[in-house]
Amino acid sequence: MKNIILIIFSIFLLYNCNDTENKINEKLFTTKGVVSETPKIKKNTDSLTKLNFFYNDISRFLAGLPPDSLGSLYEISKSKEFKLYSKKINSTFSKLEEDKLSKIKTWSKTELMDINKTTENVLYPFSGPDIIYAYSIFPHAENYYLFGLEEIGLVPDLESYNADSLSLLFNDLNNSVSDNLSYSFFITKNMKKDLKTPIINGTISIFLFFMSRMNLHIQDIQSVYLDSSGIIKINQTLNNRTLMKEKNQKGVKISFLRPNENKPSFVYYFPINISNNGLDGNPRYSKFIKSINKNLTTMIKSASYCLHEDKFSKIRDLIINQSTNLIQDDSGIPFRYFDSKLWENNFYGIYNAPIRAFSNYRQDDYKQVFIEKAKQINFRFGYSYPSNLIVVRRK
Repeated sequence: MKNIILIIFSIFLLYNCNDTENKINEKLFTTKGVVSETPKIKKNTDSLTKLNFFYNDISRFLAGLPPDSLGSLYEISKSKEFKLYSKKINSTFSKLEEDKLSKIKTWSKTELMDINKTTENVLYPFSGPDIIYAYSIFPHAENYYLFGLEEIGLVPDLESYNADSLSLLFNDLNNSVSDNLSYSFFITKNMKKDLKTPIINGTISIFLFFMSRMNLHIQDIQSVYLDSSGIIKINQTLNNRTLMKEKNQKGVKISFLRPNENKPSFVYYFPINISNNGLDGNPRYSKFIKSINKNLTTMIKSASYCLHEDKFSKIRDLIINQSTNLIQDDSGIPFRYFDSKLWENNFYGIYNAPIRAFSNYRQDDYKQVFIEKAKQINFRFGYSYPSNLIVVRRK
């Protein structure tokens, strides 16, 4: 009888390990280093996908939204600090939704209907953690690939927080997202400061904030890297010395579920310098972009006019060669690169000139075509307001 009990117990342990084998190695992403309990797994209504609530609860808490009532964060969500933060963020985000996101979503449904039907992959270089605009414009893609200079950072270990540390967390979060909530883009010099506090030490908390605010279920977070062929791999052993030495190849993969859907989609973020020097030093990134051969749409917004410079010619060429569609403001690839024989160009908004900080990147040919052909838009996209954007489809 004792042997039978031992056999049954061993089978249970084996099943439990297999059932959670896809969990992230938490050591990279939690400030505590080890997650103290196994994430709760629940089944959705059609029992096809098991929902992991561990990261979703953390994400909702960071977004000022109530976590699952059965989760370990539910009690601290009753705190005065959380309620004040939640009230403030709810008000700010409602204004963002009303003034900007709802208008962008309406525009996308009408003007990008064909692109959204076919786009499987979205490439968003120079993005930082700006997943909210990529998802609002392209809500049906399977993979979102974002690049920036900011490090990934750690998911806060919320269970160890007291009232004082919660106040610091909420203050840092509010500072980190405020530029994007107000202007529709992150300000680089502010990110350098806002994403390097003891609590918000990278982009991951900002990704989670915006994804929960978009009503997405965070299913998993995994450390990833690009191998020498440019293929995304899961970091199975974070202490692997080779991976730790080649620090610029590390990234993060966030698996999420849309409401009422069972098939997961994925956000990937890689902290990488994509200038010519950066790509020469990390050729696996060029290989990776070249490997995306299924309906790639590229988005460029508030990109500091880097793609106007010769030192960014390699990423510019990669985007032009690999993209099926491209949506950008004037800070992206200069208009002269889009031959009307090869591309169908559509123009939206008003273009006068770049903002003062980038006044030397004025495009007179771009201005003329806007005068002749541009449709009106009622939302901000990028630095300028009134804004300009161009939608480019490969013929």
